[in-house]
Amino acid sequence: MKRILAATDLSERSDRAVSRALALGAALGAEVEVVTVIDHEGPDTVVDRLRRGTEDALDRLVEAAGAPAAGHRVLHGKVVDALLQHEGRCGAGLLVLGLHRPHGLFDGLRETTLERLVRMGRTPVLLVRNPAAAAYDKVLAPVSFSPACGAALRVAHAIAPGAAIATVHALEVPFGGLVQDEGGAMAAEALRKAADTAAAWAADHLPEGVALPEIAQGALREVISARLKGVDLLAIGAHTRHGLAGATLGSLAAEFLRDPPTDLLVARA
Repeated sequence: MKRILAATDLSERSDRAVSRALALGAALGAEVEVVTVIDHEGPDTVVDRLRRGTEDALDRLVEAAGAPAAGHRVLHGKVVDALLQHEGRCGAGLLVLGLHRPHGLFDGLRETTLERLVRMGRTPVLLVRNPAAAAYDKVLAPVSFSPACGAALRVAHAIAPGAAIATVHALEVPFGGLVQDEGGAMAAEALRKAADTAAAWAADHLPEGVALPEIAQGALREVISARLKGVDLLAIGAHTRHGLAGATLGSLAAEFLRDPPTDLLVARA
């Protein structure tokens, strides 16, 4: 990874994202650029005053983070459009962001900025919730045997090369515990098929040194919750439908982007 792009709205939430991006850049030998976006609409005098004030604030932020040499700039336009255009131009391998600013009731009625960035962009997104006190130590990657999950794993392995990475596939076994599956034969067959699928998927997508996915019986969110202790990075695939214009995010990705339990990495195929 040669270039990391960190976007900030100059809030405390974004300070953690900038710190994590700079720490990753130092560890990986990657160039880091810190950007913020201002709306370019309005009277010229007002926009110019806003631009100068924002540039000064961004200078102070980067200097306070201990990396005055990091590239930083103010982008103009709508947030999503400006970031997507810039990440395409600069060739970033990772976009690092702070937590979504909650808007109460409206969050349940409309797509958030983070969701739009992940849905419309091609660059993996790292959403930073926790202080960047140390390198990532423990990564959990729920997998559905999709190319997107493989992409998330590869990026997680790249940005957390020293971390323990665990992968898990949640399997809700049909007829589990019902009389129709006397002796558990159907459950055993479902588990066997899932293990075969995991092995075939791993051959193409699993980074070297990462163990085969655990096949865990149960609902996806329950399986994830039971394994979150000590996890400081959750890596998931965006689960977009490949090749379709306006593809949608999977429900798990959208849910975690709104309220991540820890730092969250989301990648598309």
